Amino acid sequence: MTFLSPLGTFFYVLCIFDAYRCSLNPPEKFSFQPSGKWSVTLFVLAITIFLIAFSVVVTGTIAVKFIGYALNVDTKSMVPTLRSGEKVLANRQLSRAFCFRQGDLVAVYIPGYKRDEEVRRVIALPGQSVAMMGGQIEIDHKLVRENYATYHQDPFRYKPDHRAVYFQESVVPKGSLFLLSDVRDMGQDSRDWGPVDESRIIGRVDFLFYPLERRRQFADSYLSAMTRKFMKYIPWINNRGWIHQKPAHS
Repeated sequence: MTFLSPLGTFFYVLCIFDAYRCSLNPPEKFSFQPSGKWSVTLFVLAITIFLIAFSVVVTGTIAVKFIGYALNVDTKSMVPTLRSGEKVLANRQLSRAFCFRQGDLVAVYIPGYKRDEEVRRVIALPGQSVAMMGGQIEIDHKLVRENYATYHQDPFRYKPDHRAVYFQESVVPKGSLFLLSDVRDMGQDSRDWGPVDESRIIGRVDFLFYPLERRRQFADSYLSAMTRKFMKYIPWINNRGWIHQKPAHS
């Protein structure tokens, strides 16, 4: 775990150097005799910094694995909700409980790839039937209103059986989600992958945190509530304003 921190690596190298020097000239008797108060102060300060850095790295590693996951958006298929180059935070606990609703944004590992990640929109849940005709989504044979769906060109210019406006009805299996891009005539999604298994779900996207002028909240959660309270105590961020976007399913 020491190597998780550059500072930890530095101290580790120093320890190796000291051990090597000691092996060349082994002392007859070990004694710790610091030369002055400054050497003691520097030694205590160095150990304190190391312990703090080590704790931060370990805590951060645990947080990323079990609580929140920072993800870089590198696709244009979720415009205008998300833009390429923006950074979002995925709530990993939601994936463990598999507690999603239609309209949620989720971070997923692209099926067929080990670590490639994307953000997509939840369209249908386990057990639901989903289909698209003329660009209109039907879930359990009921039309769904989507204020987030967009096209690069008029959807009526596509042939009736084009993937941008049509896919045949299917039922989402247990433990899976049917995901689509917001820009329906670009980007891969469940029309190409099929329903995405829960093992590929990283978590629900709760926040867009970078760039600051675009930061916004996508879903209500304890994590988001605590973040709002915390940001009240940061004057610079608070003065820039907090943009709140209501969840798509509300």
